[in-house]
Amino acid sequence: MPKREIKFEVDKIYYIKVEGLEEIFLEERDYYRFLLQFFYAIFELRVKSLEDKKIIEKGKVLLGEEEGEILVKGSPLAYVLAFVLLPRQAEFILVQNKEKGIQNFLQRSLLGYSKFFNNHYQREGPLFKGRFKSALVGDVEKEILNLHLLPLRLLKAEILDYKWSSLLDYLGKRRGKLLPPLPILEFYLGEESLKKLSSPSFYLEDFSPQKVEIKFEK
Repeated sequence: MPKREIKFEVDKIYYIKVEGLEEIFLEERDYYRFLLQFFYAIFELRVKSLEDKKIIEKGKVLLGEEEGEILVKGSPLAYVLAFVLLPRQAEFILVQNKEKGIQNFLQRSLLGYSKFFNNHYQREGPLFKGRFKSALVGDVEKEILNLHLLPLRLLKAEILDYKWSSLLDYLGKRRGKLLPPLPILEFYLGEESLKKLSSPSFYLEDFSPQKVEIKFEK
């Protein structure tokens, strides 16, 4: 991944978008592998080579679909406030927790996933469209709402059952390990916003899946 010139600041909230040159998730296993790569990079750890069965097993534990432990030490480079994976892209709302945290772990995780993808599918060349896009978040409640609506808007998917999104964590249908503990979510979102984002009616009653433009930094 090319290095970015943007200076991310600690405790600021950013919207991050990663786009593929083609579909970057072809099988269920790919989604799990990407999230494992992402999670380990946040804690400055490497993902070991895993057979498909182990990737899926660990991925299900990471997402909270099955019980189990994934051991990490220390504090993360960034907090994940929300995420969604779609066939050609991945989008996140992140809080930088350490200096250069976002740049460092994104560079590591995207490079690692590209190597995995190319090796598995016997392809060559870059997988992603150059640099990831980023924008400083203003209204975090509105932008998490928009992110969680993307599967509906782009895929016509049922968002309340879409597993590759943090919406299921907010709704209490699972409790994965990608999002930080509830006190940290409440600190950055506020009690009222967290309550609204945790209610199914907030997504289904008053909001249509219209596109909300995000002004990414160039």
